[in-house]
Amino acid sequence: MKNLLVGVALLASAAFGDNLVQNGDFEAKGYTENCKENCGSDYLIGWTCDKAGIATPKGTYISTAIQAYDNTAWAFLKKASWFAQDIVIESPGSYRLEFDYCGRPGDFIKYADTIITFGGQTVDEIVGEGATENGSKIEHRSYDITVDASGTYTLKFEQKITDDRSPAFDNISLTALTNPDHIQVVGVPGKIGTPSPAYGTYELTEGTKQTCEMTGDLTVPGEEGVRYVFAGWELEVTASDFSKTVREGKTVSLDYTPAAGDFAKLAWMWTTQYKVASVPGEGGSVDVAEQWVSAGGDATVTATPADGYLF
Repeated sequence: MKNLLVGVALLASAAFGDNLVQNGDFEAKGYTENCKENCGSDYLIGWTCDKAGIATPKGTYISTAIQAYDNTAWAFLKKASWFAQDIVIESPGSYRLEFDYCGRPGDFIKYADTIITFGGQTVDEIVGEGATENGSKIEHRSYDITVDASGTYTLKFEQKITDDRSPAFDNISLTALTNPDHIQVVGVPGKIGTPSPAYGTYELTEGTKQTCEMTGDLTVPGEEGVRYVFAGWELEVTASDFSKTVREGKTVSLDYTPAAGDFAKLAWMWTTQYKVASVPGEGGSVDVAEQWVSAGGDATVTATPADGYLF
């Protein structure tokens, strides 16, 4: 399960790192096949969409506010439409989503209800706020998002209402923030045994040694005929520049001292074993009645026929 924590900060300070959003300013000419079929726009490269469009500075729906602001292309939503982009997050941590927003561009302005989601979870819902005579005001919006697992997340801008109140967006960016040090403790193939710290994600202090241990029994029973045997650990550390280092060991404890911006993932490894029973038929015997065999391994049994019997 990928969990997100979202905080809102209007006009927040800038983040560091590269923008993970492709063509967030809608200035790159080109389109995906999806947008070519659904929108016909030449400026939605990197995005998928449904009835979304691109407004140019002097277009029918562009407001005087947008023209005065930066005189560039904006993406606008028309009637219950959306545009979205899949974002690859390589390292868990804190990220900042920023964009410029303008309500219904044009001379008859009304703010549309717009929902922004990331990874299927709501970042914000911009609700209607009335009208002005000469164009909507421009807002710069900023949201801090905490992602606890690497993977692909969909950033989506969606208008739910069905009338033609077209909100506009520009300069969309998602950048990594300077993260506090964290360690995520997981078990493979599952949460087996009693580690310290327990399974979960924890904030660490830069430069302070963290001792991690697997306490208790190193052979843990599972369902009937299954057990898990401790096999070691793997520690993957993602630095603030997204470079990765990996350590491995067979010991039941290890020390880790985080550097600034580190995100560490400690995996306690367990081998799954199955009980194999050998039951001889009449006229013979086996040398091993029961044995534990690791998943993918071989069980070895020698059968000996009794006098007067053959295989």
